[in-house]
Amino acid sequence: DSHPSLLAEARTMIALSCDVSIVRMVRQFERERSRLQAELVEERAKLTHQALHDYLTGLPNRHLLYDRIEQALRSAVRYGGKTAVLFIDIDGFKAINDRLGHEIGDRLLVEIAGRLQTSVRPSDTVARLGGDEFIVLCVRLEGYPETEGIAAAKRIMDALGSPLSLEVGEVHVSASIGIAVAFETETADHLVHRADVSMYEAKRRRDTRELAPHPEAA
Repeated sequence: DSHPSLLAEARTMIALSCDVSIVRMVRQFERERSRLQAELVEERAKLTHQALHDYLTGLPNRHLLYDRIEQALRSAVRYGGKTAVLFIDIDGFKAINDRLGHEIGDRLLVEIAGRLQTSVRPSDTVARLGGDEFIVLCVRLEGYPETEGIAAAKRIMDALGSPLSLEVGEVHVSASIGIAVAFETETADHLVHRADVSMYEAKRRRDTRELAPHPEAA
């Protein structure tokens, strides 16, 4: 008579063991699913960041910059204030890059990006278009936006005025800056283009002054 009860008890133990194993498997599956989901979210965020930021400096790239300009233009129409773009070109960067090498040139661009970020307001955007060209987007400017744009350019020039310390020693740089204050209904592309033209005009005027003979030499 004891054999049927032992058999029933064995079956019960096996069933319980199977239930415990299934629970463990489900828990392990849930942990693995959560881990993979977290990795997927992290990878998506990483890819999104890479698509919108410059690979070298980590600054917003052209795509993200233009999106922020369009947002700023719409906000200015709706809430007031002015939007300005500063187009920054590092003077003589190609010569520095050729003389010191591309690795030092890249390091120099990273240092310049850091200087630019510390010289603007938290609400402004510093972006890299490529090469040695940078953009600063100034938003919600009140009063005289041209004056505020000039003040922002001066802060940038001051920030770049002191030498940058690199592995090869101190490197001195300067920049040409063009300023464009947005019109109503203007596009981001046109605003950046006007700032670009303004930058080249500033560079031309500076070069003309440097080439002009000194009054004492006349």
